[in-house]
Amino acid sequence: MGNSSRAKDLAEWATLGLLIYGVHARNQAKREAAFEAERFSYADPFVFPDMGRLPRCNKRRVLFTDLVSKSRFRSAEGLILTMGETRDGKPRYLDLEKLPHLLIAGSTGSGKTVLMHDLILSILLKNTPDAAELYLINTKAEFDPYRKLGYCHVESSSSGAAIALTGLCSEMDVRYEIFSRVGVTDLRSYNTANPDNRLPHKIVFIDELADLMLLDSSNRVKQSLIKLCAKARAAGICLIIATQYPTVEIVPGLIKANISARISLSVATRSNSMVILDEPGAEKLEKQGDMYYKNGGSLIRLQAGYVDREVIDFIVGELAKNQYDKAGVLGSLPKGYTPPPKSHPVRNFFIGMVAAIAILVMIGNAITSIRVMNIQAETVGMSHEEIRDMLECGFTADEIITYNEYEQRGY
Repeated sequence: MGNSSRAKDLAEWATLGLLIYGVHARNQAKREAAFEAERFSYADPFVFPDMGRLPRCNKRRVLFTDLVSKSRFRSAEGLILTMGETRDGKPRYLDLEKLPHLLIAGSTGSGKTVLMHDLILSILLKNTPDAAELYLINTKAEFDPYRKLGYCHVESSSSGAAIALTGLCSEMDVRYEIFSRVGVTDLRSYNTANPDNRLPHKIVFIDELADLMLLDSSNRVKQSLIKLCAKARAAGICLIIATQYPTVEIVPGLIKANISARISLSVATRSNSMVILDEPGAEKLEKQGDMYYKNGGSLIRLQAGYVDREVIDFIVGELAKNQYDKAGVLGSLPKGYTPPPKSHPVRNFFIGMVAAIAILVMIGNAITSIRVMNIQAETVGMSHEEIRDMLECGFTADEIITYNEYEQRGY
């Protein structure tokens, strides 16, 4: 009786062994095929799906005119920059005087130039000519509409940019001599002590640093920027530098080290993100104004406001008529284009389904990993992979443990 029972058990476990061998052979073939395709056949149980690549639900285009129409912007004073909206719809503004420099990166189509227009128009709408003077440098004539304003100095050639930056270095040295004679240390203190002889802030916008660096054979631009980044803060000279190619050659360490505030829109590679943010992530951003802001802390994700040429021309035209009537210009801003619907039910449903599936896969991997570890603790000599394969074939934990016991006894 005992021999027949043992023979029956051996027959059952022989069948089980053949099934397990078949499972191993099948999975081994899958792994080899996956290796040839240079991808993993299955994920490590502790590596969760890359949630950063999931598209944002309810993405909508934020309007610059809406951002500058809010009471928070209207009531603010100083060099206020309109950054955009957070993902929960809250507007975000910055005081450039507290930064005082800003470094921006973004590839083609990321919305970098539109963001630069947002920042320029923010300064123009909040500051009179005796409070802020702008230097706009772009070799592709993107800033030509601002030539109508006398306090906006537009340069579209590398030689003109080099002359302008060299002149600002000289202006910085002159201001420090004046501060020393008066007995103050910065522009704010000087203007408070001399209300009848105020000095304006000078704000430099460079839309494409790479073009200037490549054409700067004499290194005048590079040396001027390094000097301004290091010393211009107290003199009231601010730099907002943007580049399409954030590499160590285009953004030297001496410039980067003196600019703590950075914005990265979508960039091409992980290394570009490391250069601009000192951490990866910007290569996964979407286009059209999706961006990260960082100033020494954690990343803040924002959506920049969209401004079209119609709005730019209107604001510049109104300011050219009366440079001191900021409230009147803000009150008559056109809406520009009609934004698309804020949400698309069908698209949002499918996006939600993708996110739900990714979460379920993540939870399933975690549960399976826990089951495998628990079974592995009760068995001897069984690998993590072998237990996972048996679970995928439908064996329960008790059956796997029993099989291991039979195997250890030599049946």
